[in-house]
Amino acid sequence: MATSIVDTEYKRSQVIKSIGERPLPLTVTITKGKNVSYEQHKLENMWHREASDQLEDDTPEGKRAYCKLHFGVAIMHGEDDTFREAWDSTLRQLTYEQKIEAMSTPLDFPVTRHMTSKQKSDYLEAIHLHYIGLGVILTEPR
Repeated sequence: MATSIVDTEYKRSQVIKSIGERPLPLTVTITKGKNVSYEQHKLENMWHREASDQLEDDTPEGKRAYCKLHFGVAIMHGEDDTFREAWDSTLRQLTYEQKIEAMSTPLDFPVTRHMTSKQKSDYLEAIHLHYIGLGVILTEPR
């Protein structure tokens, strides 16, 4: 079964039916909320480019890594047990520089990738406040 956003009673019944038709054993994961939208991804990337262009102190990728570490980790660590266990067992003991490297490509430790749209909204708000506080003029979503 692929990931499904269940936002109607009909979709819920279809997921339940699909689970019932699968042979055992199987693993089912249910997450509250819905997936992050394309618009949220696009807005985040635009803000990192704008901050990079205006502050001229880091690349958009560096900005992204900073925000993942400073804002995304806090959100996910507080709300997602699986994330918290992975973070605590693999990255918590690293130096700050190593953590920033882990947030960047090619390592790209998954922080925002598993956020719900609500978590991503909170994350974008933290990024917005951070950049505005630095004097960056950001494009506002419509």
